[in-house]
Amino acid sequence: MGWAALVMGWAALVMGWGTLVMGWPGYGLGCPDDGLGCSGAVQLAKTWLKSRLIAGAGAIINDSALFGRHRHDSGSHTMSFFAKFKTVFQVMLLILAIGLFVAGWQESKTIRDPSEYTDRGVFAFHPYRVLPHSEANTATGRLRHSQATKTVYYVYHRPNGRNQWRYKMKVGSRAEGADVVRARKPVQRRVLSIPAERKYITVSPEMDAKSYISSRMNHVRWLWGIGAAILALLGGIYFLQYRKNKREEEADNAQNPPYMG
Repeated sequence: MGWAALVMGWAALVMGWGTLVMGWPGYGLGCPDDGLGCSGAVQLAKTWLKSRLIAGAGAIINDSALFGRHRHDSGSHTMSFFAKFKTVFQVMLLILAIGLFVAGWQESKTIRDPSEYTDRGVFAFHPYRVLPHSEANTATGRLRHSQATKTVYYVYHRPNGRNQWRYKMKVGSRAEGADVVRARKPVQRRVLSIPAERKYITVSPEMDAKSYISSRMNHVRWLWGIGAAILALLGGIYFLQYRKNKREEEADNAQNPPYMG
């Protein structure tokens, strides 16, 4: 049970790190708060990465359970377990790095030049209704197979006298959204329009077009930087393993010189 707990702890750590980096709801380096969310491609990359992380963690936990049941076996079984654990762990890190690069690349394609935005000013957006939306179910196991989508709720806001603009805020349930609407507490948002496409986004009132673009570029740099750090870590691990194997080979050759006759 001790080894099983240890491996489960490592798996939880990796999943937690993936959650932090990829921005599961409310955490980490998630999509910018622009009222629109990430592009579909970025969401797809994130969903794929999360599923791979959980699948890899499940494989580790399964192996740890088998190891716990057969811990009385010979030392070779122990070495086999640790070799498998190391391999799966490294593969999970590689998948995480690739997912970070893909998500960063997809998001970078949606970043515009600040000159394309027109600042319409800061407005008080008032909540006025709650609507359900269907989203892809990112759960795993039976729940995902039985329910391909899930229902989430958004509270819609609009400024008084300007019905062409909307801001939506995700809430945990319809009841929570109804409480927000009843409270009528306004949310301050800056409107940045895109005249060439007749679109707009809303951002925090302290931001402008340049700071908004800068925040998104920083987000992309974070994704690529963490991905590069993971690849550097894996490269270091493989280099140390190569050096170790080389020394062992040289030591073995010194003790047992190859036959030259």
